[in-house]
Amino acid sequence: MKKIFRVGIVGLLLLFTFVSAFAKQKVIKVWAFSDELKTYAKDFEAAHPDIKVEFTIIPNEEYPTKLRPVLRTGKGAPDIFLGEAAYVRKWVELGMWEDLSKKFKKDIIQYENQTPEYVAKLGSDNKGHIRAVSWQATPGGFFYRRALAKQYFGTDDPAKIEEMISTPEKFIAFGEKLRDASNGKVKLLAGYGEYENIAKGRRTQGWVNSNKELVIDPALIKYMDTAKALRDKNITAKTSQWTPAWFAGFSNGEIFGYVLPTWGLHYVIKPNAGDTAGDWAIVRGPAPYYWGGTWLGIYKKSKVKKEAWEFIKMLCIDEDYQYQYAKKVGDFMSNTKVDEKLAAEAGDPFLAGQNHYEFFLREAKFIKGGLETSYDLDLNSLFGNAVLNYVNGDMTKDEAIADFKKQVKNAFPRLIVK
Repeated sequence: MKKIFRVGIVGLLLLFTFVSAFAKQKVIKVWAFSDELKTYAKDFEAAHPDIKVEFTIIPNEEYPTKLRPVLRTGKGAPDIFLGEAAYVRKWVELGMWEDLSKKFKKDIIQYENQTPEYVAKLGSDNKGHIRAVSWQATPGGFFYRRALAKQYFGTDDPAKIEEMISTPEKFIAFGEKLRDASNGKVKLLAGYGEYENIAKGRRTQGWVNSNKELVIDPALIKYMDTAKALRDKNITAKTSQWTPAWFAGFSNGEIFGYVLPTWGLHYVIKPNAGDTAGDWAIVRGPAPYYWGGTWLGIYKKSKVKKEAWEFIKMLCIDEDYQYQYAKKVGDFMSNTKVDEKLAAEAGDPFLAGQNHYEFFLREAKFIKGGLETSYDLDLNSLFGNAVLNYVNGDMTKDEAIADFKKQVKNAFPRLIVK
């Protein structure tokens, strides 16, 4: 009887401890536009049983319109909200993210010391204070088929292929040679739009300067000519990104290469590569560039900022966890020390042993930071239309540029358009 009584008391004590711990749990609410951090959330809760993470996932196209009202009123607002590369400058300039440089100064200094400059700058305000941080960097490259390189250029050596396509002019000449050698069967790219991110990587100026003047960088004018040449010289398959024909090119042997960033390897190429594993390599094209990325910040009116920061810190600063996360998910991390460790390990069999971490680590150092503005998403879209009009022959280059300026003036009357 005494034994049963003691067991009962122990059970009650354990239950009381569990209930007490649960009752003391702090809840942090996270708003996101994808489920990519759900795996991390489980790891975080396991490491922090006193904190519960509630995720709200909103489709990307609805995310900005649903988030803005709750941030302004504070009603139902998240403690942490995410910003994709295309929107992160808008969120920074909206002023709803906590100033992390002031609130968590020591951690932010560590973050800045270990993170590529462009990643830190994208999440910084005009005073240089960090408002949002990222666990990933997303430099890009040119992924190509080794067998096609050997067949038509006599080598699949990344160093040699990289030199052959190191300028816009060389890139076009390479495509012409490929076209002629394959009798038009193999195209350099699926479509001219592939080249856009490379073109943006060649810029030295952002879309809008400090005087609120529209700036069209010479690299973008050059892009118009390159896009036109890619189409007119018949060295693309004339398809658009994310279409069935575009995806088919990864395995049918008719497309030489694709312009994609870090996440393109695991989430785009590998799932669509068919039996081509081991037949891929990656090099720089005519310029280093980045594409995409996700930043996290704390809502400035959150009542659980300390707990919210613990969530962000483990993912974006903790070196040990970042290494584990990279091994599990395959991301290229924002922590240079982690990437250096991964770059020293064995390469990826899919790339015939080439180590993509080593490649992206090199590229991240060359990406220019601080060019992005809150206007980029809209201006990139409008300029894309101008390029399309020129490539299709609907307008001359001068007409397309003039029409672009007109569209910008209509959309943003406060900008100075000359």
